[in-house]
Amino acid sequence: MWRSAILAGFALLLLVSCDTNDPFVDVLVSNINEGNPLLADLIEIDDTKDPPEIFIPEDVVLVEFWNKPRHDAVITQPETFLHDFHVKRYSVTWRRVDGGPSSGAGWDISDHDFEAATSAIIPINTKTGVGILLAPAGMKTAEPFFSALMNFEEIQMIADIDFVGTRAITSDEEIHVLASLSVQFADFGDE
Repeated sequence: MWRSAILAGFALLLLVSCDTNDPFVDVLVSNINEGNPLLADLIEIDDTKDPPEIFIPEDVVLVEFWNKPRHDAVITQPETFLHDFHVKRYSVTWRRVDGGPSSGAGWDISDHDFEAATSAIIPINTKTGVGILLAPAGMKTAEPFFSALMNFEEIQMIADIDFVGTRAITSDEEIHVLASLSVQFADFGDE
């Protein structure tokens, strides 16, 4: 009788441990781009070369994830990966906030939305930084950014980012972690 009670209790413990709707742990974006808006330069000139080289830079930002217990009473073993979070991909959706047009002849701001793969493990009880590409060079050569560069204008946008991952032990159920960042596109090289 004791043996069956112990086995039933162990089976229940495994069932609770494998619960993918983890009531004990939260994954948050605790910081992005060191708490600053992103100044996305539309064009850069490398004066150190002869002749100077002109190029379109890509913008990568550091995102800090915090995988933390919901309550101080939750105790986790430091050597276990039971509550680790695996970031697998992210998507970026753009919205314009400066009052300028969000579409025009042959373009729409949603043309610049994208999804990218990444891979990072965020251990429980830690803050871990992950670099992500936010503004690809190809985006800056298209409208409305090309016209903004030619007319010495600035474009203010918000990047809404959806990070998708899973718990280390249950890779079936996706967890979404949302964040947003203010981005200002302009030619900052002459300022």
